[in-house]
Amino acid sequence: MSLASIAAALGWRRPAPRVLVCDGALWLTPRHSLHLVRCGARQWLIACHPGGATVVDEVGAAQQRRSGGGREAAAC
Repeated sequence: MSLASIAAALGWRRPAPRVLVCDGALWLTPRHSLHLVRCGARQWLIACHPGGATVVDEVGAAQQRRSGGGREAAAC
């Protein structure tokens, strides 16, 4: 009997990798904040406010627009 089959029989599983990760948050007021969110190779700056949330920009996208190029980001 292998270790994998024993783990499966006991219901043990490896934790799934996190797909969406918050790399940081900055609270501006008690009801307003900025969050840096990552999914794979892409990152976004998201503003949260009482009316919802707004994607401010994709991190790195502004630099790519200024340079006129860049690589295609992996899809999430």
